[in-house]
Amino acid sequence: MTTSLGEYFVNKCLEATTQTDPWPYAQFPDALPADSFDKLKKSIVNIDKDRLKEAHNKDADRKSFTRDDFPSFKEFTDSNSAWRKAHSDPNTGAMGQFAQWIDKRYKSGNTLHNPIYLYPAQWKDWGIDFVDEIQEIGHAVLDNARELCNKFPNYHWHEKRGLNVHLKVDPPAPFEYYIHTDNIFKTWTSIIYIDPDENEGTQMYSAKEGVVHRHKHIGKRTSNPDDFNFIKTLPWKPNTHFTFCSDLDRSYHSYSNPSEQ
Repeated sequence: MTTSLGEYFVNKCLEATTQTDPWPYAQFPDALPADSFDKLKKSIVNIDKDRLKEAHNKDADRKSFTRDDFPSFKEFTDSNSAWRKAHSDPNTGAMGQFAQWIDKRYKSGNTLHNPIYLYPAQWKDWGIDFVDEIQEIGHAVLDNARELCNKFPNYHWHEKRGLNVHLKVDPPAPFEYYIHTDNIFKTWTSIIYIDPDENEGTQMYSAKEGVVHRHKHIGKRTSNPDDFNFIKTLPWKPNTHFTFCSDLDRSYHSYSNPSEQ
């Protein structure tokens, strides 16, 4: 009996060993079958780089394809949007830290310094032939959401669930994303490293004694490197999968792109 792509991906996630240092996560190779990953990677490496450099995500109004209450990227980045006003206050909003970071990036006026997010609805226009595959994977993830989350000791369960799927293209060096825990709206984080062949994986940290953690979605949280102990950098290899359920007082991580690609 042939295993579907969605079943393959979910089974790999469920079979993976949960690591605990410095907090619960799993990382494993061959996230996608070789032929599926090769198809995805070929689409990615052939993206028009000049067009990519000119992309302005702050002017885009793109939504998740599985849930109607996710904010669009425009709502994330537009400081005048109703969603930002409700959720991004630096003192009380769940997205205050991200809002401040993204504002700082966009004030530079240079999109080379900003990550680019390509959503499934855009993929065909960019020559990325993987929409059917990602929908199959996505629905398999939703069908097995509880089992996937139960791999980890703590997670935030939402009765209304969906997927916020995108291909994220980080700018070349020097690019660094601040130390953070994923926000409470994310139940399960799933990352597949795609390209280049050599890079750095996710950096993992533990908070130093006395650091005040953010409780639920209210209040400030620190991203000062002096407040954390660097533990390790996960190995980077294309088609490697990194997954975890965010724990607001433990799962501190960051990432960077030291390469010129």
